[in-house]
Amino acid sequence: MPPVENDSGKKELKSQIQELIDSNQVIVFSKSYCPFCVKVKDLFKELQVECNVVELDLMDNGTSYQEMLLEMTGQKTVPNVFINKKHIGGCDKTLQVSNESQIGWLFLSQLERGENKPRGCQRMMPLSQEAPRSLSSASTDECLFLSSVKHNWDTMKTAVNNYIGSLNWGYRVSLRDKNVNYVNAYAEFVEPHKIKATNKRGKETFYTGAKFVLATGERPRYLGIPGDKEYCITSDDLFSLPYCPGKTLVIGASYVALECGGFLAGLGLDVTVMVRSILLRGFDQDMANRAGEHMEEHGVKFLRKYVPTKIEELEAGTPGRLKVTAKSTETDEIIEGEYNTVLIAVGRDACTDKLGLDMAGVKVNPKNGKIPVNDEEQTNVPHIHAIGDILEGKWELTPVAIQAGKLLARRLYGGSTVKVFTTLDVTRSSGGDITQSGC
Repeated sequence: MPPVENDSGKKELKSQIQELIDSNQVIVFSKSYCPFCVKVKDLFKELQVECNVVELDLMDNGTSYQEMLLEMTGQKTVPNVFINKKHIGGCDKTLQVSNESQIGWLFLSQLERGENKPRGCQRMMPLSQEAPRSLSSASTDECLFLSSVKHNWDTMKTAVNNYIGSLNWGYRVSLRDKNVNYVNAYAEFVEPHKIKATNKRGKETFYTGAKFVLATGERPRYLGIPGDKEYCITSDDLFSLPYCPGKTLVIGASYVALECGGFLAGLGLDVTVMVRSILLRGFDQDMANRAGEHMEEHGVKFLRKYVPTKIEELEAGTPGRLKVTAKSTETDEIIEGEYNTVLIAVGRDACTDKLGLDMAGVKVNPKNGKIPVNDEEQTNVPHIHAIGDILEGKWELTPVAIQAGKLLARRLYGGSTVKVFTTLDVTRSSGGDITQSGC
């Protein structure tokens, strides 16, 4: 019987690896300290191609992954690179393919077939822009092939949602493998150590725990003006929009606003960004202004020092037509404009208002719903922790939240003392003579 269980485990592991290969346009099985892996990752960064990186040395079962990859590919070292489900090889082979200008053809041939699988979150955006940009910069001979490459909104939307679905499936498999009980329900505290979970059918189940971790994230904030919720979308809606948005007004100056505006402009759409005051408040303003200048050079228009006051529907459709009325923040000037889509990106609010935190005694900033914590992600109630975008005064970045969760789990149950904002200051360095071509 033991060999059967082993075979079953190997089959499941192989299935997991194959799912990663099938659901990612580019995947690099890597080790974080390997200089050859760094070289390959830097190559894709230089090519402005997003790749999914699996760092085997940071995984509990990384050795098993590498052994299975050897069985699947005949290659025992990393980096182990796949593009469009095709095994490319290690560092030398990937660089060779790049030097022979074959990587661009691999991507473009997939775009032509409508099979591109963009990355998660806003990282899905850059690859979707590659075909239009390639058309504008290609030589005459290349255009014989590139002219047939056209962006298809529906294909992109389907690919994005399929990829998100594969990520969710992967997370659930991982939880199951670690014997974590996953409950799909809305939770709220009823006592400091007790929560009520209500599923979509309205069934209530109560759970108690010694420790709790809050990681509910944020949702986009609306403007509070006539027509905003009725006729506008947010960044959360963009990749589920069933049609190309057409002429678009992006309201806001956050990195989410600029990312959405730049992405849509990269697809060749008419994009205007309405800015109340300055770009990227809280960031270095020299760099923020450089970002704005770069976007303007690439066709994005800016309406500076204006705020919207009303959104009206002129014509329903997919897309329809909307009229936006805005006023100057410096004078009494009123302006109007017509757009097909209005995207609001003026900030996000923490999803903490329905968690019953008052029943547990957790302090919350009443203005934005964010939770103050100490340097170990503890709230004012010691057994309740919080991570991610709901924290007061912390970075609202997915990699930070992921790392915070990992390090918190290790501190709570693994005896570690490492804190997230200490590890973020660590810089990568390498030295010594390297003679091999993989790790």
